[in-house]
Amino acid sequence: MKLSTEQTYAILYLRDQNKSISDIASELNLSTKTVKTVVDKNPKIEPEPKPQSPNGMINTTQSGKQRGVMIMTKTGSEIGEKVRNMSTSKESSCIFRPKS
Repeated sequence: MKLSTEQTYAILYLRDQNKSISDIASELNLSTKTVKTVVDKNPKIEPEPKPQSPNGMINTTQSGKQRGVMIMTKTGSEIGEKVRNMSTSKESSCIFRPKS
């Protein structure tokens, strides 16, 4: 049986949603052999882990270049927010504001 592209994508999507082969076959009105064939031909690809940096900044690209590149990670952003909030609370009492 020739499957359409939509059916193939539907099988792979349902597989990624952790559905069993029998559930996918019954939902799409296909045989379990057909679903199993599509699942076996298309192995699940795990995403590469994102690079981690101890100081929250990444300074290398995927090609390995280090010149002129600086990427702030979520951790780096949180550290920056914490430092900014600490410094403003100390300095806020030092500013003279005349009363009008």
